Amino acid sequence: HGFWQMVRTPDLACEVTLQPIRRFGVDAAILFCDILVVLDAMGVDVRFAPGGPVIEPRVDSREVLRKLREPSEKDFDYVGGAVRKLRAELKGETALIGFAGGPFTLAAYLVQGGPSKSVFALKALGHKDFGLYHEILSRLSATVASLLRLQIEAGADAVQIFDTWSLHLGPDDYARFALPYTKSIVEAVRPLNVPVISYVRNAAGLLEIAAEAGCDVLAVDGSIRLEDADRRLPAGISLQGNLDPAVLTAPSEVIRERVQNLCGAVKNRGHILNVGTGLEPTVPVEGVAALVNAAKELGR
Repeated sequence: HGFWQMVRTPDLACEVTLQPIRRFGVDAAILFCDILVVLDAMGVDVRFAPGGPVIEPRVDSREVLRKLREPSEKDFDYVGGAVRKLRAELKGETALIGFAGGPFTLAAYLVQGGPSKSVFALKALGHKDFGLYHEILSRLSATVASLLRLQIEAGADAVQIFDTWSLHLGPDDYARFALPYTKSIVEAVRPLNVPVISYVRNAAGLLEIAAEAGCDVLAVDGSIRLEDADRRLPAGISLQGNLDPAVLTAPSEVIRERVQNLCGAVKNRGHILNVGTGLEPTVPVEGVAALVNAAKELGR
């Protein structure tokens, strides 16, 4: 099946989500979907090419922005359908996490026309025409909030906001260009009373300010030791992360040692053991199994 076909067909999305649960018995399922469904719902053409997604048209003017659709919840019916099917399949025995892209990351794809090594065009837009930048980010934030509410109402136990391209922001620019929009999403879904996880790259540089979004859990990459994150964060925020996926190519005893170190790293708050970035396709299945087995044993 093609990627978009799997995303848009609840039966297929459900099956893809359940396969790692059946195989590894992890504690939570994460919905099979993609952050770019938001752009698709706005009427943007999203194609998955060998070098990464291709977005057309690039939104670099008010004229282009105002031609985009205002999505409704109906545009995400297939997402809600997948969540409801999963809720029934999981029977309350395994948690289900829904997710969406962070507004800054989605704007990076929208303005750049695809993945970028520096998101220079987006940052430049924020500096030279903040009015247009704000209009783009505000529209994205409203749509993301609607998508997350839909997932929660369909049965998600928690939701996660992925702001991968925050990697390219320092603290001051993050405070202006990303934080207010992520915070607005957290505030919009807060009345539904499910935990909100926020994932940021460059966690070492952004930790305290990213926490100001009001999330329940901050998922961090490998730019910071968990011990340091634990020390720097205010009380009441749990941590998620942050094993380097490259470790999963190592022998099982090395993986176990790394997991053991992570299990004892967080003293003062909750900790969800996880990788710090997504898995490369070359990561061996045996490495994932070793991670899960070590976590189940040592996490007790």
